[in-house]
Amino acid sequence: MQVELLDEAPAANDIVLAIDACTDVPPSARISVSRAGERRERVVVLGDAAPSMYERTLALALAEALRDPATTSPVASETPPLPSPLSPLSPPPVALPALRPPIASNSFEVAAPSNNVFLRRSSTPTPFATLIFRWMPATETPALGISAGIDWSRAAAGLVALGARRTETLGTATLFAIAASASYDAVDLGSFATARISGELGAAIANGSPGPDAVGHTQAAVHAGLQGGVASTLAVGASLELQGFVGGGYAASLNIGADGQRIASLGGGFVTLMLGVAFP
Repeated sequence: MQVELLDEAPAANDIVLAIDACTDVPPSARISVSRAGERRERVVVLGDAAPSMYERTLALALAEALRDPATTSPVASETPPLPSPLSPLSPPPVALPALRPPIASNSFEVAAPSNNVFLRRSSTPTPFATLIFRWMPATETPALGISAGIDWSRAAAGLVALGARRTETLGTATLFAIAASASYDAVDLGSFATARISGELGAAIANGSPGPDAVGHTQAAVHAGLQGGVASTLAVGASLELQGFVGGGYAASLNIGADGQRIASLGGGFVTLMLGVAFP
């Protein structure tokens, strides 16, 4: 096989078959075919052939590359192709503003007041006044009373005054009790009511007005009671609330007797109805 250098540039319609590079380890040669401005290449490995067959193997590869372009691979042009006018252009990159770390602040948010007109609780002390009706079924004694004090969120404290009067054939008996009271709204029952527990501790006094054939005495005793029930508050305006409570309980208090029988009492089991107002 004889390989010669080109003396001049080939014409546009010439076919140029060339060997561009050779290596010893492993024995190989890169051949190229230039046809109508298109260049194709192929690497021929001679390591599988006997050294005496190198020239024949290379000659066959050259002939095959010249005859069948599919045996070679196209070589990309060194100049990149221009973009197609129909291809969409990528938008230029947009610089995003840098994220700033959160700045610590000593400020805090105050929760807005609830719009619920029921169970509206004030975070400041709120005065209240209440009318009380109490019924002691064991002695069929009705009692009326008043209470006043301070509401503060779920808790309340104040004073309670109760009075009852009973007339029998032997005379008339009057009972009066005054006690300190405290209550707590333990569990909300939805958005309209709450379960309330309350207690009373004070003193009770009884005075009798006996008939002609009876003798009366004035007595005093400790008054202590515990009750539970359902309470609700209705906000009428920004400065007025209506309060209600219904429940029952038990009290240890003074009993009034006549002719060996208990005829009136502020003690024992009782039921209570309370209606009042508060001024937030």
